[in-house]
Amino acid sequence: EISKLLQKKIWLKSGGYIVIDNTEALTVIDVNTGRYLGRKDLEDTILRTNLEAIKEIAYQIRLRNIGGIIVVDFIDMEKKESREIVFQALVDALKKDRIKTFAYPMSEIGVIQITRKRTRHNIVNMLTEVCPTCDGSGYVKSRYTVCYEVLRELRSFCRKETGKTVNIYLSPEVASVLYEEEKSSLEYIEKTFQTKVNIVANPDFSVDRFYVEGKN
Repeated sequence: EISKLLQKKIWLKSGGYIVIDNTEALTVIDVNTGRYLGRKDLEDTILRTNLEAIKEIAYQIRLRNIGGIIVVDFIDMEKKESREIVFQALVDALKKDRIKTFAYPMSEIGVIQITRKRTRHNIVNMLTEVCPTCDGSGYVKSRYTVCYEVLRELRSFCRKETGKTVNIYLSPEVASVLYEEEKSSLEYIEKTFQTKVNIVANPDFSVDRFYVEGKN
């Protein structure tokens, strides 16, 4: 269960899954059919997946102690009866929650807004810390983005320190881009500034970490 707490994607027994995304303002839960094809028509598959997802959604809300505004994006259903079945099933599932929780009727596009009283810190926030690499954004720079940052800093350094040997310390992933795809750029800098550039790949460096050092 602790492992589940730290996962964004949670698989359902049928092969469908839900994705839980936390933001400062609200929590978004997205329902997907995944590998589940169903035995009848598409509407049947969607309805069954949404109903199965409800049990896991209600459980995860309690388990993670998610408070505030929760938006659940169910798989879109064409039949009004199906939407009503899913909404009522969610209302019934939320009744098991000891914390005051309220669900608003489902919209035409299959979205239900839930409000749940905040009582204490979100369990996920208690078990985790903000990533020092991406600063909590969930994204890190690609090796190509960092490669071009390295080249810009290298040019800037060489303009000030013409004629010096320069060592660039960086991750192996970025080093491979410099060696293979931007080799001509390195050669141009060396020729233009009469500088020898050494690439030093360090496996302990994250993709976005690097520094340039001049040698006499």
